[in-house]
Amino acid sequence: MLFVIYEKTEKRDKKCDCKVTVENVDDFLNFDMTVVMHSYLGDSSGLSVVGGAGSGRGPRDIKVWTRVDNFWTEDDDFFNSLLGLDNTDPEDLDNTLKLELEVTGGSTACSTIYSSGDNGGLTRTARMKKWIDDGDDVFIFHSENGSPSRCTIMPWLIYNNPLTSGNGDQQVVAGWGEGTWLTTGNQQLRDSAPQVRCDNIPMGSVAGNYAGGCVFYGSSRVYRMSTTDLNNGAVARHINLAFTKPQDTVPLKTDGAKRIRGNWNASHSTPEGKPLERIYTNTNRYKDNIKAKDKVCDEFFDQRPRQVTGEPDKTKWEQCDEFPFASTKQGTAYEDPTYGKNNSSVLSILGTSKSNSR
Repeated sequence: MLFVIYEKTEKRDKKCDCKVTVENVDDFLNFDMTVVMHSYLGDSSGLSVVGGAGSGRGPRDIKVWTRVDNFWTEDDDFFNSLLGLDNTDPEDLDNTLKLELEVTGGSTACSTIYSSGDNGGLTRTARMKKWIDDGDDVFIFHSENGSPSRCTIMPWLIYNNPLTSGNGDQQVVAGWGEGTWLTTGNQQLRDSAPQVRCDNIPMGSVAGNYAGGCVFYGSSRVYRMSTTDLNNGAVARHINLAFTKPQDTVPLKTDGAKRIRGNWNASHSTPEGKPLERIYTNTNRYKDNIKAKDKVCDEFFDQRPRQVTGEPDKTKWEQCDEFPFASTKQGTAYEDPTYGKNNSSVLSILGTSKSNSR
């Protein structure tokens, strides 16, 4: 993200025979803004959360963590002025950056129960140096038990140029979406902000297994990966191969075409367009997926680079990657009621790529 730094000059306009102010882009204040929002799933009691014993978190809590860091400018002199290393008035530096969380939906929809902001509020205003020293903040909201409730959480970052008096150079960026620097009044941007819905409805295979929770119902449920990513691009390329050329993958399937699920681009009425179903890693189904994957791996990729085949460099060792993932019902061991076995793909890839994808 960035804020635009303008250099303002005055010149005479011949048309009106008057002085006008001209703004030229002088530099950019570049930075990263990260926002992570957590919701929780209530346990059978409806008072605590799954996996959160002793944490104090409740089923209808929402945790928001923000980080603002990696500041830089092209002009070192300007950056030094933001740090107060020249003759900039210290009082002007105090309001350089402001983090503001705007929460709508009513006090019972999402009320604040913890904040690292100013005086426990929903803002944090500080000098640039303080943001560089510590750019992290945490906010926890709670939706009161009872009927379902909805609220919208909008994190904004506001910049005031300390070299200009007042708020004449104020700029705002949103901590969601594309990070566009727009005003807080932009309705289209606000409509895309994270929205959370909380309720106490029991759920699970047995009624009452879980009670209460919140969900970000406007968020995407599509897991995106890039084939050019330096960390897990090999995994993405494997998935792409499974989707586009399933006949070129192993295990071999001799009783018809492979039907590999989980492809968002495929028609949802086709087997390929059906979603994957998550399973827990402590289940027998997960263990069966791993065994089936390892069997295919040993059959087709036994000579892959690793210690037992004479490769001394660990960075070159390969592991077998599977799709659909072993943590899904449709993993390598799955037998579809209609399309049978082997509707999956196993491929030997660089081990570091595989570990980075999980």
